[in-house]
Amino acid sequence: MENVSLRAPVGMDELISVLEEMNDMRDGYRRASPTSFIIPLNAGNGQTTVTRYIAETLQKSRIQRFGGLDLFLEYRLDGTLDQMKWVFSNINVNAVYTNKYEGVISFDITGLSAYSNGKQVDYFISEVKELSATSAMVFFIGETPSNGMLSIVNRLQDSIRSTKMIHTRSYTQEDLASIIEMELEDRGIRMEPVDSFHDLMCDVIRQNQVENVQDALIVIDDALIATDYSGTIPVFDISAWSETLSNTTEKEKTKK
Repeated sequence: MENVSLRAPVGMDELISVLEEMNDMRDGYRRASPTSFIIPLNAGNGQTTVTRYIAETLQKSRIQRFGGLDLFLEYRLDGTLDQMKWVFSNINVNAVYTNKYEGVISFDITGLSAYSNGKQVDYFISEVKELSATSAMVFFIGETPSNGMLSIVNRLQDSIRSTKMIHTRSYTQEDLASIIEMELEDRGIRMEPVDSFHDLMCDVIRQNQVENVQDALIVIDDALIATDYSGTIPVFDISAWSETLSNTTEKEKTKK
């Protein structure tokens, strides 16, 4: 994006493509109303990563104005009116340098699904419609949205001038292995054996039935514990470790 390379979230091909198209037409998008995104993604399956990527991309492309201390805000709605009023009050508090918050706001709105005909949704639609004049928003609706949620989505699309519905796909074993590897890389850990690490990690993913990001986080924690920190560069050797992982992973899954 304008000579800036950002790490794209794994498994979000359509979102990446949409943002690339927006960047190609950035001169127009800078003059238009902020664009918001509707994404079927569950909590714990990469919502923060996706929100950060959207915010950083819009910032680097200078498509979205940012007028607060934070690049983005995140909220998970529980469906109660009291909590919703607190959320929008908190957003206003974060409008530090401007009258209205300018930036990216993400809402996990799956908690509103049971209230599609209630006053909570009326209030929510009214508030986000006003925010859409200055903020880009991300609405997470869950990977299998109910009819009630789809009704809310229709109202969002009718109320906000510019929305993009993003289609997602299930994470593959390759995706989840890549997510784990990127986390270890970000922590400065050398992964060995270099030539076969990815294939071995895919084997771990398959053997331990790792199906989502939450499961992958268990693998990451176990890998961090098994890393050798005695040298200048921490080293994680997957060869012996992978043989003992299965029991630990199954115990952790039982706790969830």
